[in-house]
Amino acid sequence: MFTRNYHAMKSYALFSKAPVIATTSGADSTHENGMPNITELLASLQTSYKAGVVLGTGDTAPTLYDYKLAGDLVTGFTYSYTVTSGKDENGPWARVKYTITNNNADAVTIREIALLAGSTVCMIERSVLEKPITIEGGGGVGQIEHTVRYDVPTSEPVLNLDQEGVYGVEWNCGSSSTKLTRFGDSADFTAPAPATELETAGSSPFDELMPWAGMKKYNIVDGAVGASEDDDGFSMTDADTVVYIPEFYYAVQWVPYEQKMRWAISMTEKEGFAKHPGSGRYIGRYHTSTVSSAYSSKSGYKPQVSMTRATARTNSHKKGDKWWMMDYAAWSAIQILYLVEYADWNSQNVLGTGQDSGALVASGGTDAAVYHSLKRSGASNQYRWIEDPWSNCYDFVDGIISASGTFYLNTENANNGDTTTNHTSTGKYFASSGVISRYHYVEKFPWAFIPRVAGASEGKYVTDYANGSSNNNYIYYVGGSYSAGASCGLFCIISNNAANVYGLLGARLLFIP
Repeated sequence: MFTRNYHAMKSYALFSKAPVIATTSGADSTHENGMPNITELLASLQTSYKAGVVLGTGDTAPTLYDYKLAGDLVTGFTYSYTVTSGKDENGPWARVKYTITNNNADAVTIREIALLAGSTVCMIERSVLEKPITIEGGGGVGQIEHTVRYDVPTSEPVLNLDQEGVYGVEWNCGSSSTKLTRFGDSADFTAPAPATELETAGSSPFDELMPWAGMKKYNIVDGAVGASEDDDGFSMTDADTVVYIPEFYYAVQWVPYEQKMRWAISMTEKEGFAKHPGSGRYIGRYHTSTVSSAYSSKSGYKPQVSMTRATARTNSHKKGDKWWMMDYAAWSAIQILYLVEYADWNSQNVLGTGQDSGALVASGGTDAAVYHSLKRSGASNQYRWIEDPWSNCYDFVDGIISASGTFYLNTENANNGDTTTNHTSTGKYFASSGVISRYHYVEKFPWAFIPRVAGASEGKYVTDYANGSSNNNYIYYVGGSYSAGASCGLFCIISNNAANVYGLLGARLLFIP
């Protein structure tokens, strides 16, 4: 049993001829390049010899997203091999029989083998042996037979997105267009038309559909959810005002052979779908401000800026046990809801640049709006009642941190902090800067929009700016500010030292009932 990995790269230093047992070098971080052509890679076995194999001790089933073996066995071995090849009804194949001598003192058990090839060495195939082979130490000998079929179509993860009640978009990652293609029940939907003035209405084919229809303004009073915008007691001045993100289910599919990604939303649990960890929560309608010495989400106050993420985290939670600073899961929920609704990465083009007048202003610029989504530039805009999602000031996001260039995530708010403690490595690496042109697929966290490649031209691909860091314990903020210009947007994400403070950098509250 094997699957081919067409996209995940790991540094391996190979001996000068193939097939060989490889030695590893470099870190275990994932380095991802474009999709290699498997026929060309295997041709290198007979030409440049930039290919070989590596042995390991792992026994988990291969997946399409493997990029390294569980335990590399790379020292203390000598070997010989024979190669045969042929072609049958399933296409061409190559078979290598290795005779391996273990010169280490201890016995080793080999459970997996991987094929490597390419000038930047890529693990293009991983197999788990049907019968593990134990080779005694001190000169013990064992044999492994390894067969590769290199014209067999790639097997993709089984994910049925063609189900009733599914709304989705597909991104052709190879195209520089900002547009995505709709599929599922929204395949024939027309583009939404946000309002362009406070007093005018807009329209969206998603307006009567959950979860979008459930994104309403609510009051939070004394740590409890109070009136909604539909109730007589609702106020945007006397209480914390939040926007509800209804619970929903999502699925993400990465198709490396076709270089496509798909995002899908359903209100009910379906096969292949999971509850989005950022849904079923209330997010601050406004940027966080300080009112009567307490963090608040209220109209009429300038955002609180010039604090560290740790300070924002602490002061947000001082409001009560259910209050937190906005985390990356909640931000991701807003991102996927927007993306499926508008099918366009360019949020600034869709809803305007927002409050970019060159100075921090008080919140409430959209209070008179009669429609939930407002497209404006030079003044506050909003998406589904969330005001200035990428303008006026940036917002810290909790539950995401990077160390040595690798992203770590956490969805347990009580465990958030500014080190990798209690966070889980995504195994995904990003340390460049510029306009995003590719995202990682993160098997542990499919909901997370983690940049993979940046450096595109403005207005192309995702259109928003990202930067990463190879330093340890770098935190992140999102959105945009009153002076950040075209690089801002719903998918903008920027790293920084946890100790730094800026007048452009604020926060947003999160209420988890």
